[in-house]
Amino acid sequence: MSMIRRPCRPSSFQPRLTQRLTPRRLRPLPLSLPLLFPLALATTTSLAQTEPATTDRSATDRSTADRTMTELDPVEVRGQRSASTTPPSRSGTTADDATLGPLGKRPLLDLPYSISVVPATLIENQQATSLTEVMKYLPSTQMEARGGMDVGRPQSRGMRSDVVANNHLDGLNVVGTTAWPMEMMERVEVVNGLTGALYGPASPAGSFNFVQKRPTREDLRQLTLGYRSRGAWGLHADLGGQIGEAGRVGYRLNLLSEDGESFVKDSDLDRKLAALALDFRLAPSTVLELNASSYRFDKFGLPGSFAYGVDQRLPDAPDASRPGYGQPFTGMALKTHTGSVRLRHDFSADWSLSASFGRQIADRYLATATNSLQGNAGNYTTRTNSGVAGRFVVTSNQASLTGKARTGSIEHDLVFSTIGYDWEIHSAVNSTGYLLGNASFDQPQVYPPQAFVDSGPRYFAGRTRVQAFTVGDTLKFDPRWSLMLVASHATIKSNSFNAAGVRTADYDDSGLSGTAALTYRWQPALSTYLAYADSLQEGAVAGTTTANANEILAPHRSRQVEVGAKYALGSLRAGAALFQIRRPFAFTGTDNIFREQGEQRNRGLELTVNGELGQRWALFGGLTVLDARLRNTGDETTTGQRMVGVPRLQAALLAEYSVLEVPGLTVTGSLRHTGKREINTRNTAQVDGFTVIDLGARYSHRLLGRPTTWRLAINNVTDERYWAALFPGNIDGGVAAGSAFIGEPRELRLSATFAF
Repeated sequence: MSMIRRPCRPSSFQPRLTQRLTPRRLRPLPLSLPLLFPLALATTTSLAQTEPATTDRSATDRSTADRTMTELDPVEVRGQRSASTTPPSRSGTTADDATLGPLGKRPLLDLPYSISVVPATLIENQQATSLTEVMKYLPSTQMEARGGMDVGRPQSRGMRSDVVANNHLDGLNVVGTTAWPMEMMERVEVVNGLTGALYGPASPAGSFNFVQKRPTREDLRQLTLGYRSRGAWGLHADLGGQIGEAGRVGYRLNLLSEDGESFVKDSDLDRKLAALALDFRLAPSTVLELNASSYRFDKFGLPGSFAYGVDQRLPDAPDASRPGYGQPFTGMALKTHTGSVRLRHDFSADWSLSASFGRQIADRYLATATNSLQGNAGNYTTRTNSGVAGRFVVTSNQASLTGKARTGSIEHDLVFSTIGYDWEIHSAVNSTGYLLGNASFDQPQVYPPQAFVDSGPRYFAGRTRVQAFTVGDTLKFDPRWSLMLVASHATIKSNSFNAAGVRTADYDDSGLSGTAALTYRWQPALSTYLAYADSLQEGAVAGTTTANANEILAPHRSRQVEVGAKYALGSLRAGAALFQIRRPFAFTGTDNIFREQGEQRNRGLELTVNGELGQRWALFGGLTVLDARLRNTGDETTTGQRMVGVPRLQAALLAEYSVLEVPGLTVTGSLRHTGKREINTRNTAQVDGFTVIDLGARYSHRLLGRPTTWRLAINNVTDERYWAALFPGNIDGGVAAGSAFIGEPRELRLSATFAF
């Protein structure tokens, strides 16, 4: 079946297809790695503990040295160990700081925000390859799938994110609705709640920031061979170091190739990555950073979406591994190219300047398979649709001046910055669609390949320009009290065009966003805060049938109030936050006037824990209790109802146990629970909650004198069948249909990382 499908792929992705003509089930390679894993566990403990011998000075050398030493008077040093100063995390579960837009990198205990940081060590140990796989450890985030989980919108605290405004790569705006490889990331930082004062106008869905790997001071030579069931093999090289004796140029190169079947027979998974980071030390206090990456992500043959009507119910989720819920010729082919340059200069120990510029080109070929449910028994009709790959082009900029000053007894952490982006949309002129036939959950059908439009013209569909200017001051009155004040003024300009080049919308407005937060440090390891924030978001445009047709509304303003606490105990971190977020929206009233008059109000409690507990245990996760409701929708059947797809309770916990009796051996387990969710705005039907359990182990030792780590993971051990994501047809109180996506079945992953 895969041999039939491939000619139907878009021509721009065709050349590599001729490289895989051997049926995957005949490949001998998949047998080797499972056999090597137990063999590695048998490696002797003495080999694991072998270290190179060290030479000692002779007694004569020591005596001579002792005679030449000058005896100094004793010096008494007194100080208090910072709560953020901890040994390196063996598990990657402990993070002490985060980069928060123009504020730069600051200790988490000092930041009046709920922030989750997933470091590279944790990403590698859990063999996570996508943002969706990272988010399963974060209790306040969900992925709102669109064409699939890899092109969905990440959201936080039940709020839908914007395509660009809420997503960042090293602090620069990027398109979030495309696949991102975790292999090139040093960490993922998620700020829950409003961040408009720091990053510019955005939805109240928080900020998702990918931090790219930087050059290493010491030589890094690391090769990872990976395997996932049914037969996808991957090879990842991570190389870093310095060039020249003076070390004025540093580099970090990540190369990845993964290819094979995913969890459905005759499906296709293909990932290719090349990412290069360079540091040029122009002077002791000046560094120029260059970054470039190219990522190709193809996934075909996996289940498509299940569309349902306004008052329909969703049957229990079917087995996602059965062929027929998606078609071998439907899926996605995504290409993302990024480049950026950043200049960092320290004027002194207190004042520094950072300026950066970035560009992203994201091509998205989507051949969708939509299964429209007919009734509540699991019968459905399958349709497909596709066009030429759409293109997003984002050009972003950021510059900030930060420094410290003092007025009397008050210390000031000052920031002056600007951040913005230019987002272009290019859409396909033509597309094709087909009605394939009828099927059911019990009898899914695989259809012959169809002739999609895969080449042709694109038209300029629109542009959005945003630029924000920020001024901020964190006032430290004494070691306990501090006050953060940040304000930004932003301009928002956007326009849209149809395929004929006719302008269909034109937007130009501006406004202020701000945040104020009071922090009290009860002790060095315990801080509490009270914070208020408001943030702008582009206003809506009245439809052509309204009394105020084409009127552009003023920017919507979301507001948030939050009170929280953070505690650090050794390498363990804990946090708690109570919050309320209010997001306004517009709709057409009975007078046929389109205006802002409704709101989404989310109230919740977050509890988080991460870090290491003693020598054996490491934890990462938490839980969120959330009440997300629509208010004043203009429809009595939706007013006061819960938001579609947002669970009342969501919990996630990753636990690691180091077996000290077997040095280098760690066993892992994670549990994530998503509670009941509404599937329509009238709340007449729900889907049950689900719990997914992952188990794994890793073993680190020295093989032939080189550090080596073997990893085993079994995801969804119980093979739970569940609806992973719900895509509401309307988030502004309107009665509309929605779509649902099946969660992934049980999966085996193996990898071996070798240093050389």
